[in-house]
Amino acid sequence: MISRLIFDRNFKNKFNLPPQFIWAVLFICILPVAFVIPHLYSGGIDKIGAGGIPSSPLSTQYLLYNIWLIFGISAAIITCALSFVDFVVKKDISTPVVGGALICVALYESFFLLSDNNFIRFSTNSANDIYLKWFISRILHAVLLTASIWYYISVDKKNIRSLEQKRKSLAGLTAIYFIALLIAILLTFYPQSIDILANNQNFITHPFELAILLIYLIQAFWFLPYFLIRFPSLFTRIMVLSVIPAAFAQLFMAIHQQPYDSFFNAAYFLRFINYLIPLLGISMNYIDTSRKEKNIIARLDNEIRERILIQKDLERREELLANAEKIAHLGSWEFDTLTGSVKWSDQAYNIFGYDAAMVSPSLRLQEEIIAPKYREKVKRELSSAVRNNSAYQIEYQIQRANGEVRYVLAQGNYIGQDKKLISTILDITNLHEASQKLTQSEALLREAEAISHNGSWKWFIEKNNFFWSDELFRIHGLLPNQNRIDLEYYRSIIHPDDSFRFFETLENSKQNHEPFSLEYRVVRPNGDVRHLLLSGKYKVDYLEDLFQVVGNTQDITELKNTTLQLDKSESIYRTIAKNVPDSAVFLFDKKMELVLSEGPAILKIDPESSLNKGTTIQVMFEHDYERASGLYQSALEGNENRYDQIINGKTFKITYTPVYSSYSNEIFGVMIVMHDITDIKKAQQSLESKVAELNRSNSELEQFAYVASHDLQEPLRKIRAFGDRLQSKYSLQLPVEGIDYINRMQNASERMQILIDDLLAFSRISRSNEDFKIVSLSEILRGVLSDLEFTIEKKKARMEITGDQLLKAIPSQMRQLFQNLISNSLKFTKPDVIPVITLSMDKIRGAEFNTPLLPLNEAAEYCRIELKDNGIGFDNEYAEKIFTLFQRLHTRNEYEGTGIGLAVCKKIVENHSGYIEAKGTEGEGAAFNIFIPIEHN
Repeated sequence: MISRLIFDRNFKNKFNLPPQFIWAVLFICILPVAFVIPHLYSGGIDKIGAGGIPSSPLSTQYLLYNIWLIFGISAAIITCALSFVDFVVKKDISTPVVGGALICVALYESFFLLSDNNFIRFSTNSANDIYLKWFISRILHAVLLTASIWYYISVDKKNIRSLEQKRKSLAGLTAIYFIALLIAILLTFYPQSIDILANNQNFITHPFELAILLIYLIQAFWFLPYFLIRFPSLFTRIMVLSVIPAAFAQLFMAIHQQPYDSFFNAAYFLRFINYLIPLLGISMNYIDTSRKEKNIIARLDNEIRERILIQKDLERREELLANAEKIAHLGSWEFDTLTGSVKWSDQAYNIFGYDAAMVSPSLRLQEEIIAPKYREKVKRELSSAVRNNSAYQIEYQIQRANGEVRYVLAQGNYIGQDKKLISTILDITNLHEASQKLTQSEALLREAEAISHNGSWKWFIEKNNFFWSDELFRIHGLLPNQNRIDLEYYRSIIHPDDSFRFFETLENSKQNHEPFSLEYRVVRPNGDVRHLLLSGKYKVDYLEDLFQVVGNTQDITELKNTTLQLDKSESIYRTIAKNVPDSAVFLFDKKMELVLSEGPAILKIDPESSLNKGTTIQVMFEHDYERASGLYQSALEGNENRYDQIINGKTFKITYTPVYSSYSNEIFGVMIVMHDITDIKKAQQSLESKVAELNRSNSELEQFAYVASHDLQEPLRKIRAFGDRLQSKYSLQLPVEGIDYINRMQNASERMQILIDDLLAFSRISRSNEDFKIVSLSEILRGVLSDLEFTIEKKKARMEITGDQLLKAIPSQMRQLFQNLISNSLKFTKPDVIPVITLSMDKIRGAEFNTPLLPLNEAAEYCRIELKDNGIGFDNEYAEKIFTLFQRLHTRNEYEGTGIGLAVCKKIVENHSGYIEAKGTEGEGAAFNIFIPIEHN
């Protein structure tokens, strides 16, 4: 970390130390490592003597210890003396601060130097006492130096500005140093009460050294840079390097195990280097001062020569400026308000698109270059700058000589003394286009977020603040930038049941530096609960520290609801399939693999339970795979197919039905429904015999109805005849009530006659033996319209007829069919609305209209007759009932009729092996579609 600090570019800019000096200090600090490494491999213990005390005062280790101790004391005393001399000369308070701390430590170390050599006796020479003296001296040095530096960087400059204030400050500092020295000596007198030795079996035998190391590191990384800013000099810059040997000394002393061993001596050697660096700093400070004085003299000597070179330098600078303008695409121009002259730089010519040899700049040309819509704005800005003697900045468009339009940024200032407007002009066309693209990209991003309900966010960990996109505010039911979003606020809107899981996921991801994703719920201000999907990742800086989290949040409420709905649908499907008697339902995907299976008949089909999820069609229909595969492919094309098959002795009706997506209306699978129809087959056979018997009975009933209707004609004619005679001969003699009875009898007789006629017509159609002939529907239709001409004119109806077809049919029945349908449309009209009846005829293929409700023969050709009217219509739920005998949708008072007409139409169509269907809309009209085969079998 120290090396990174030293060679960091910012450090170099701040301290500006010679690299050779830095490397020298590092080399001196690392050099002792070569001497102590062998002792690490030999167990780390130097055999000095019993109890760790040297056996002879002339031992090498003991002598080295005294040498480095004396050298360090000497260096500290000299540094202190020079620092106070420096203060007297330069009045710089930074050097005495360091010198005072060093002399205080040097005096203390002199005491235990005399003690170690038995000149005075005030403590024992045990291993603990020897290390205690070192520990106290380093604490004294680190704390005094750090506290002093902290004091001088925190105190207001005004309090130490004058010489008297500086002297008072140093006097107070000296008193504090003296008190600290006395406390250190007192602690040394009572070593038996202090035991700071650790377990010698550990690699770090003196862990308290690491605390001192921490103080030195805090001093280097925090206090000394601010101290340098407060008291800038070469001395304070070099002081930063003194931390390096101090740090190494603490590490060696933390490892040492016995007094005077290699680590012990290495630590005292580095302590000496630590004291020596400030001495070198003061010395180099004097050298630097001397060099600066010589430089001043040299500069004075060179000033005259420099004045001679000014012109050349100006020319060189102009050339450099021109090159710089060319590189930066930056031009300059000036306008002299006294003479009205304008000057352009070479790059300005290039930006404006003119040749310097072809044109001379002028105020008029300058104005013509500006795009018309910007001229007034530019003129106003320039006038304001000249009038207020101020600067200006404006973006506008220019039109170059070749007609090309460019965007430029103009900046300038009016110099009142010279009466000149000096300006620069920068071509920002590419930047402007990039800005527009960025704006468009941001707009597209906002639109994309709004469409997909996605919001992006960034969390600044140190500030505990969030940045949200506009869509993210809307997802949470907030207006953009309505609230300041931090972690505590977001905690308050997370659903209580999801809060713990949310923050647990966040904390786990933070510890592992891994991306995270989770689903959770939030509660909007209006109480609405939304389901969200959050994805994010932590970002780290170059020190591997977390500093922000970025991510994306999507509103998946609709997806969640859809998933729940799908689960419900599947549950309903299973429930229905399970409760459909004697059935089994299988759902296959496009790969012909089984997805779902349910139903009580599964055990009949698969008694061994071998049909599991993923089973293919081939396995299921092993003995009939070719047909099953063909029908499956047909279902995927949108066709529904069914057939009967015997499986395990049971007869099943198997239906292949395509399954469509409710969203895209695409087929995504096929449902195979197997219904056990064994009992139905048996019942069907029984039913067929009963139907045959019923047909015989119906034939007899038709014969009876015909005979009965025919026999009723004669008594009904007599009733009507006698009624007419009573009305014509005795109407004057009968009371009003009698006349009313006769009228009612006649009306009832008339309705009875119509009913009998309709019944006879229906019976005749059922019993008709007429032959089928080739007929032209248009000719039959002309005859019907002729018969209905009076009614059509009375209703003022408009007939629209298109098409004509030749087909094999019974002419009289086709005539009856058209007459009944058109009469029906003329009867059920709306008041005050002109009836419009549209009738069209065309030829179709049965395959075009084949449906389960309209089972046409796919191979046959049909004549399709379509009749529409704009009458009163009917509710479409009666579309089937209106073809039933005697079925009426209105009372006799509203519309006359017996309810047999449409039943006759249906009977006629069925006689021709065709189909008829009706569609109606109440109040809008009715439509009839008739399909009759062209060829009759």
